[in-house]
Amino acid sequence: MAGRSLRVRKYLQRGRIVLANSLNSFLLFPLGILISTLIIRLTSPDLWGAVVGVMILAQLGAHVVAWGNQEYLLREFSRTPAGISKAWWQSQLIRLVLLPIPLAILLIAGYRGPILLWGLVWTAGLILRQAYQPLVVYFRDFTYSIVVELMTTALAVGAILLTSQELSLLPAVQILAFQSVLRGLFFTFRFLGRRIAGPGQTVSPLRLRYLWITTPFFLLALSGMLNSRIDLYLVNIFRPNEEVALYQILVTVIIFTQSAAAF
Repeated sequence: MAGRSLRVRKYLQRGRIVLANSLNSFLLFPLGILISTLIIRLTSPDLWGAVVGVMILAQLGAHVVAWGNQEYLLREFSRTPAGISKAWWQSQLIRLVLLPIPLAILLIAGYRGPILLWGLVWTAGLILRQAYQPLVVYFRDFTYSIVVELMTTALAVGAILLTSQELSLLPAVQILAFQSVLRGLFFTFRFLGRRIAGPGQTVSPLRLRYLWITTPFFLLALSGMLNSRIDLYLVNIFRPNEEVALYQILVTVIIFTQSAAAF
C-alpha cells in the first residue's frame, strides 16, 4: 500500500512538472498579445509595427549570441552534473566574442541614436535571460519562470498605461527593454551564487573550439526560428508599419491557437 502511494505521489509530481513546463511556454503568447493589443488600442497599429521592427532584430541578435547554448549545456549538465558551474561559465565567457553581432544587425537595419542604444539594451536583456534558460530546464524551475513572466509583464503593462498619453516609439522600446533586462536580473538572482558558483577556478582556458562544437545546435535552432519567422522579417522589410503590426498579431494568434489546442 505504501509503495502504491509512493508511486501515485511520484506520478503527480511528474505531472505538475510537465504542466508547469507547458504553461511556462504557453504563457509567452497571450502575454505578448496583451502588450501588442494594449499599445495598438492606446496609440495606433503604426507604432506597434515600428516596435516590432526593433523587437524582431533584438531577438535575432540574441538568438545568434545564444549559439546553441541551451541544447549544448543541457547535454553537458546531464553528462557531468558536478561540472554544471564550469560548463555554464565557459559557455557565457566564450560567447562574449559574439556580442558585436547584435550591434551590427541593428546598424545594418538603419537604427541610430537612442533607438539603437535601447535596442541593444533590449537585446542584452534577452541574452541574459537566455543564458539561464538551460538552468531553468535542468532544475525544472518552471514555476519561478512563470512568476517572473507574469510580474515583468504586469510592470510593463503598468508603465504603458502610465505613459499612454505620450507613448511613442522610444518610450515603448524603453519599457520593453527594461522588462527584458528585469527578467534577466530576476534569473541572475535566482541562480548565480546559489546553484551556479562564481567563475573563480571553475572556468578552464577559453577555447574557441566551443563555438565549432555548438554550431550544429545553433544551425538547428536558427533554421527553426527562420522557418517560423522568415515571413515576418520579409513583411517588416517590404510593408508599412501598420501592416507589420497586424501581421505580427495574426501570426502570434495562430501560434497561440495551435499551442492552446496542444495544451
